[in-house]
Amino acid sequence: MQPGAEPEKATVLFVEDDCAMLSLGRIALEAAGYDVLPAANGQEAVRHYTTSHADIDFAVVDLVLPDMHGIEVIRKLIAIDHRVRILVATGLNREEAREALKAGALDVIPKPYSISNLRDRLQRFSPATIAAGAEA
Repeated sequence: MQPGAEPEKATVLFVEDDCAMLSLGRIALEAAGYDVLPAANGQEAVRHYTTSHADIDFAVVDLVLPDMHGIEVIRKLIAIDHRVRILVATGLNREEAREALKAGALDVIPKPYSISNLRDRLQRFSPATIAAGAEA
């Protein structure tokens, strides 16, 4: 990066079937400095990731989607690029959360969650934060 240049924005694939939450999440994440690719279902998420995975830094995936289970979405994203950083949003039971982690998610955000909690989780798994932890 050039001296004085702004850091690149991280891009989040935000997968949520609740229209209000999808809109609110997009607005809040954009206000926090993220670029957001919204997806209202699993197929749309996989399509976005297939065409743009090199530009996507995170995927936030709801487990309950109208067309496929979130764990299936996680597996499909990982099959496209195993380096994907996935956070799972769910109000489901602990067993579902454990299953998501086994499938490859980094963390689970229990619903309902605050946007500040989501931003904190994204920051925790950003490359800069991970690199700083490795240097310590």
